[in-house]
Parts: sequence; C-alpha cells; structure tokens
Amino acid sequence: MGEHNLVAIDIADGDRVWTAGRFDHATSGPVVDGAVAVVADERRAAYRPDGTAAWTVDDDDRGFRPHAAIDGRVVGGYNRANAGVLAVDAATGRRRWAVTPDEWPTAGGNYAAFDAVATGEGIVAAHFDGPLAGIDAIGDVLWSIDDDWDTHGPGRPSLAADVSTVVAASGAVAGFDAATGERRWRRVLPDFATGVTVANGVAVVSVEGDTPKVDSWDEPGGVIAYDLATGAERWRTPLDAPAAAPGTGLGSVVVGMEAGTLVGLDREDGAVEWRRPVGDAVHTPPVGGSDQLFVGVRRDGTVAVVRLDR
Repeated sequence: MGEHNLVAIDIADGDRVWTAGRFDHATSGPVVDGAVAVVADERRAAYRPDGTAAWTVDDDDRGFRPHAAIDGRVVGGYNRANAGVLAVDAATGRRRWAVTPDEWPTAGGNYAAFDAVATGEGIVAAHFDGPLAGIDAIGDVLWSIDDDWDTHGPGRPSLAADVSTVVAASGAVAGFDAATGERRWRRVLPDFATGVTVANGVAVVSVEGDTPKVDSWDEPGGVIAYDLATGAERWRTPLDAPAAAPGTGLGSVVVGMEAGTLVGLDREDGAVEWRRPVGDAVHTPPVGGSDQLFVGVRRDGTVAVVRLDR
C-alpha cells in the first residue's frame, strides 16, 4: 500500500506498473490468493495482476483486516457483530463465515483478530489481547485458548508458523501445536516484540529497546532466535537501534532499522554479516530469496519499495 492506494511495482526495474483504488483507512497490506490481491477498509476489493478490479464489495462487513489465505478464502480480523474472524471468498468477495472463538474477550467491543497465519490445519488467529484460536477452512473452531502466555505483553501479538507449529510474540514468545493449541514452550522477552518469523526450524524475534520493562536488557533493539521445537535460545544479537519485523533473504536473517539501514544476520549464530543503507526508516519485514530482497520504507510521507541484490 502507498499513498492510500494499492500499487503494483515491477520487481525488475522498480517502475510503478499500476495504481488501483483508494483505501484511506486500510490497516494492513494486501493478501494475495491465486491471481488476486485483496485489500480492505470501509469496503473490500480484489485486483488482478493487470490492475483491473476482480470484485468490489461495499456492505456492513467494515473493519475487515485481511491477514492470510487458505483454500480460496481470505481470512482476517473483523470487529462487527461479535465476529472476531471473518473469511471472504477470494473469487467473489462474499462472506463465507465469521466466528468469535469462545475464549476471546468481548469487553469493550474489541473482538477482532489482530493477526492470523495459515497452517497445515487451517489458520491460527490471535486476538488483540493475546488469546489464540485454531480455525479450519470452513470456519469450525478447532481449539481456543487464553492461557496468559503473554503475561508481560502490551497486546498486538505477531504470529508466524510452519506446518505444525505456531509462534506468537509480544512481551513473551511462545510456541504452540497448530493442531491442538497445546503450548510447547514459552520465553519472556527482554523487551516487546516488533515481529516474528519462522525459518529452518528457528523462530526469530525482533525486539525494541525503548519500552520500560522490569527485565529490559538495556539495548536499543535486537534480534533473538529460538529453537522452534524446544524454545531453547539459539542466539541473540543486540543492535544499535530498534529493529522492525524480521524476514529472510540473501541467505540471511534480515531486519530493518529506524535509522534507515538493513542488517543481515547469520542464520546459525546471529553474527552481523552485512549492513546496507536504504535511506529511510524501515517499517515492513523484508521479503525475498537468495539473490534479491525487497523492503518497504517510508519516504516523504509515502511508501517506497527498495530492492537489494546479492
């Protein structure tokens, strides 16, 4: 998203291919399912690769925040009629199902899923205050828990997953069985998480350093890696500025810094392998492969995409 519009960028040369729609109140980026990108604010819409609209729906399902795609459905948070999780048909935009898991608090009118990820069983969604739920593709709640895993957290949990394990991060980080919701491990973080990613059997968490916390490590920011199966700490790397959500690319764990730098860390031990300036504060997790990396930065009040090559 950029300038409140959905924008397509050519990955070869960075040119803007098309701009579609205007979504002044969108609170999440688009979710791609098959050949469409779905975005929402007061309405929801899907766009094809050429920028033409596949569908637009403007109805009472306002507040939809798309997060994940599974089996032709786009799933996300929804804060209307006590429905915390909403799924819409990626082909038509029509509502397929909406549910509020039993363990989710409803006081104060905040029912919405703050994040959701696809797993081998369906999706796992996280409430703003921390409770989690596993939901299958047709909207049946498989499990729902509120085990206070995030005792020290401020809410707003981030999720990441492989096929069988879901990792949630906020003031603590915890690993859960995607099929049953059973908590496998939990570790208190030294400061609040800004994001989490899972790769090669490791959960990698970025943490900030400017929020007072009893067990703060007195660092401006950093990254900590945990074994996905056991929660054992693999490595931790303090950094000289708050780190944005982590990603992977160019063979490294990559985090963006508020100071306008991308940092590549060794996946095995967290050692700093490289630093590259991108000119502006990084607010999105980097994405890419072994040869290219893409990251969004905020520039002159808009969002720009930066490509780095190996």
